[in-house]
Amino acid sequence: MTLNIKDTVEKIRTAIDDVKGTLDDDFASDVDAELTQALRHSVESLLMELPPLLVIPSVCKPSSSTPAWSREQGTMGDGWIVLPDDFLRFLDMKVGGWKGTLYELIDAGSDEEKRQRSKWSRGTDTKPKAMLDTDASGQRIVRYWPGSASKELEHLSYVPTWSEADGKITCALRAETEKNIIYRAASIFLEGKKEHDTAEHFKTLSTL
Repeated sequence: MTLNIKDTVEKIRTAIDDVKGTLDDDFASDVDAELTQALRHSVESLLMELPPLLVIPSVCKPSSSTPAWSREQGTMGDGWIVLPDDFLRFLDMKVGGWKGTLYELIDAGSDEEKRQRSKWSRGTDTKPKAMLDTDASGQRIVRYWPGSASKELEHLSYVPTWSEADGKITCALRAETEKNIIYRAASIFLEGKKEHDTAEHFKTLSTL
């Protein structure tokens, strides 16, 4: 979805006016600038929160023409891939030989990660495990324990980060989430102005 920033800021103003009666211009010396910043934060937060059906995923399949998606093998039954620069949020992945698709990651430093260090408790091709990590050079990777599977990645789906250019914001949210974006931006703006009750009202509207 691509949002015209000027038009969307006006819609945020209208939404606030409908609830408060009027948007007090003395909230800030430049209300539109603050609403624009709230819009940016709104898009970022909803990209992280909304269910997969409401986002447009990027799907990557490693190949010789995409060296950033190099796949490596470790000595602890693990494999890993380097994530693309626009990676924001994991959705799912599938490795050759797995019996299904992986939808959830384990937390780094958790007891679940510690179990992956043992061949007796690490992931298997029927119950694979994976987590976000960084490699020795600081690059973001997904490290995974595929058991006896091939370790060859079939695909990894993720939510890409948003971009802004020429007065427009482009993001991987579907068109039907526009009202969620507007309401969340209104909530963020009003929370910054200590209008806590009204901010909570708009946050509720923005949440599915």
